[in-house]
Amino acid sequence: MQRFICVCSALSALGGLVRILEYFGITPSTWGPRMNGIGAWQQLAWAVAWFLLSGACAYSYYRLSRAEVSLKKMRQGIQSVWGLKLEAREIKRCWPGSLFAQHPLDRIMWSPYIGQPETGMQGVVLERAIAWHDKFLQYVHPPREYPKGVDFDGLMALLDRDERVESGLPV
Repeated sequence: MQRFICVCSALSALGGLVRILEYFGITPSTWGPRMNGIGAWQQLAWAVAWFLLSGACAYSYYRLSRAEVSLKKMRQGIQSVWGLKLEAREIKRCWPGSLFAQHPLDRIMWSPYIGQPETGMQGVVLERAIAWHDKFLQYVHPPREYPKGVDFDGLMALLDRDERVESGLPV
């Protein structure tokens, strides 16, 4: 669609240029000046119409490309929220009684690598939880409000809210 609009814009600009040259008496057959006859104003009107069409096509192309960029950003935001929710649910499914499932944002509470005793998660699941928390921190890098003490269901509700905001729906 964008290529079509770009081609239409270029053809319209070329048509307008040809009409303007014809108005001033320069034609492709003679490549020289000629006297403006009765249809001179008609040629100028066609030239203006071609240039207006060219401008409209160029503006449509500009708006379409901006809409495509904003749609791409919206898709990326929604995909990151979905990825966070799916990974968190998978970790909770593997270890439903762990401290991560109770307070997923409070890493100090559930991570034994920060000097905590055994927290109910081990090995691969613990590494996945830490990786999830790092992804979450990257997602909220432009500061958003997420209370640390929120439980798992509250976190899912907050991520649902973010998903609605990313997709442009009312909250």
